[in-house]
Amino acid sequence: IAYIAKSGEVTEDLLESLKADKSFAENTARLLQKRSIRVDPIEGLKPEDNLKIAMLKEILQVTDDLERVLKASEGINWQNRQETATFYRTFIKPTASDWIDKLRYNSMLSSINTHIINTSSNWQGTGILLPIQKTIEGAIDKVLSLGSSVAGKSRPRTRYTQEGFEYTKGFYSPTAWKKAWGNLAQVVKGTLQVEHPDLRQVPLAPQGGIKGGIEKSLDIFGRLLVAMDVFARTLAESGLERSYGYRVARGIKIPALGTRIKTEAETLLFRGDLRREGQGVISDLIGAGGQAVNRLRYSDNTPLRWGAKFSFPFIRTGTELVKAGLEGNPITGSLNMIGNQDKIAQGAKLVMGGAVIFVAGLMAGAGRLTAWEPADPTKKLAFRTAKKLPWSMRLDAPGGGQVDVEFSKLHPLIAFQLGMVAAVTQVLREQRMNEDKIEVVGNAITRSLQ
Repeated sequence: IAYIAKSGEVTEDLLESLKADKSFAENTARLLQKRSIRVDPIEGLKPEDNLKIAMLKEILQVTDDLERVLKASEGINWQNRQETATFYRTFIKPTASDWIDKLRYNSMLSSINTHIINTSSNWQGTGILLPIQKTIEGAIDKVLSLGSSVAGKSRPRTRYTQEGFEYTKGFYSPTAWKKAWGNLAQVVKGTLQVEHPDLRQVPLAPQGGIKGGIEKSLDIFGRLLVAMDVFARTLAESGLERSYGYRVARGIKIPALGTRIKTEAETLLFRGDLRREGQGVISDLIGAGGQAVNRLRYSDNTPLRWGAKFSFPFIRTGTELVKAGLEGNPITGSLNMIGNQDKIAQGAKLVMGGAVIFVAGLMAGAGRLTAWEPADPTKKLAFRTAKKLPWSMRLDAPGGGQVDVEFSKLHPLIAFQLGMVAAVTQVLREQRMNEDKIEVVGNAITRSLQ
């Protein structure tokens, strides 16, 4: 199937292969998750070719007329969002549930605060934290190599501190930014497929008209969010290409480098797979939980399906946020070493998370971290009069005065550690370390990220 799909055209051989694929016929509901979750991409294929296969597989579930499918697919540019959507909707009509989801997501994404948080977190993760992590990874690798030499063993280098600097140069290069702005503009216009397109992003009314106009108005905020993600991903991929290029130039082989770069960039923006083997026992556990909730969102049981949809609208992003926060925590991050295929990267995250906790401790001692509002009415009034914000840190403003920065506007690796320290500090100050307050400390993991 992959070989035939590389031709770039829909052929009778491709359709017959897909139709004859019994494992697909038997497992399509599981793989496609009720027409809402992308199938696993075939390695080595372009994103548009994987999208083509996903579309054709689903179309062949509703029609056996191969000639009609062939005719409808003639001349399609699979990189063009409008053309692929028109082809898909010729056979797969949108349901009332699809329109309800469109309306719900528009409502949730219309807040300017959502876009500020998304843009800020994207930049922090890809433009600041990752080059630091790459540098720390190189330092850890150097120490391990020196240690093996002292022990009389020879351990080859697997990465270098210079990779952090190389990533920074690639990320902030004028060429990368020009490409990023161009990709952003195309996403906003609707002419560019996203890097990993899937069936959830197929327009409901590509034919235009009244329905098309309604959909465009409902897509504005969602498209802006995707555009900013594509912008950040373009820069991250440029940085990763340069960073890994430095490693490869020193004789270190990296299998499937192109796929690795795209997967890593996607994960950085919290759009990775819910669960991937080898991320570590904690991340695997969180991912498995995300998968379980996601299955409920497409359950045949209507109450379960709608309950899960409304309770967990962004399960993929939420799962990745929790993973990022826990991977940087000294306790959960250390446990995540178990079963982790990249222990050096996990070690670097531990170092970064530990540094955040150290600084957070100093800030807490100076009274600059805040968790929840005081329960006492008098203290609550004083809290609000001082214009303090819950779950925030107070910083000195450049022009004088002070400003509160909410944890939710920070990358989860930072926000989680700040929230934990703020919660523990506030509990100790209130001197009520009972079971209820211990539970509050535990809940800080989610509240600090909201």
